[in-house]
Amino acid sequence: MENNRNFIPFMDSIDSFLHTYGYVPDTFHLLGGHDVFDKRPENSLDWIVLIRRGFPVETLISLQQYTKRPQQELIGILNIAVRTLNRRKRECLFSADESNKLFRMTRTLELAIACFGSVEDAVQWLYTRNPSLEGVQPITLLDTELGAY
Repeated sequence: MENNRNFIPFMDSIDSFLHTYGYVPDTFHLLGGHDVFDKRPENSLDWIVLIRRGFPVETLISLQQYTKRPQQELIGILNIAVRTLNRRKRECLFSADESNKLFRMTRTLELAIACFGSVEDAVQWLYTRNPSLEGVQPITLLDTELGAY
């Protein structure tokens, strides 16, 4: 439990750094911004509430538009079956677990954008085999919490 208390301020400090130096789009915008969410989360605890409630299905559509990757590919990375996605579309919300996976992927994309300077370069890095990662694509590691950090 001690680690969780340290993690939340750390995430908030990264957010402050990224926003201070003007790196956009951020996680909020990558997931659809005000078109999808009623209000912008102000901190990690606000994100946790949204994740637990479940993200609107439109968040996946927004992420797909930013990354220009096929929806089938994204749901494969998120480990969401096509039938489950179809059910979620009818329900209009992802589960908390699916929302957490979507947040993890999007947050990693935001940090990659900050490092590489553009969505295109960040996506290219995520999908390129990396010798430092034993030749795997960084995107394939995002199915675990550890793989995202």
